Amino acid sequence: MSDAAKAINELARDCCYSEEEMIKSLELLITQLELGQQLELHSLLSEEALSMIYSFRKRLAVAPAVQEHLVWRYFSGKVSKSGDSIDAKLFDEMIQEFIDSRSLGIESIIIQAVKSDFLTDSQLEKAKSVLTSKVFEKEYLACSFRKKIDSGVILDSGDIRKLLEIRAYSILELAIDKKAVTSDGLNCFVAPGEGTPDKKMKSNLFRKARLN
Repeated sequence: MSDAAKAINELARDCCYSEEEMIKSLELLITQLELGQQLELHSLLSEEALSMIYSFRKRLAVAPAVQEHLVWRYFSGKVSKSGDSIDAKLFDEMIQEFIDSRSLGIESIIIQAVKSDFLTDSQLEKAKSVLTSKVFEKEYLACSFRKKIDSGVILDSGDIRKLLEIRAYSILELAIDKKAVTSDGLNCFVAPGEGTPDKKMKSNLFRKARLN
């Protein structure tokens, strides 16, 4: 696999070939590998090689799962270099790629960005308009409540019940610690019985709510 990766990295640096020749070479280098190796290939490719593959992605005859791994690696690298925010152009490119391919890899990158508070309000709403998974919905709600708490909003019992429903325990703990919960909201925290799911988390929240 390392030989194939080296050849692809060299191909990305070589400007002597036409696009068609590069695509054929890429297909040959990738498909000669076992499927498992194809799926791991992205970890050995240079940024330049990933950019080349991404630009040819719609014309490359490789397994869909392999293409998804390569596209995920391309965007993951871009986002990791962008610091604690994501450039508008890069974000829009990811959203369009998700619309076109419904890539779970792209969705995972966006969800992680939501969890890390890397998105602007407009980016968050744009993501909400196209991502519909339960995982995204949970992180979107959690992020929305986190922003409310940071801006000084006090959460009521309806907010607390919603956060308990989606098991957003870190946000609930943040709200209690910042005294951003109404008295009715604090009463939503009850001592969990034996065998209750997430008993340790709920016990901690109940304890903190009683001390508030």
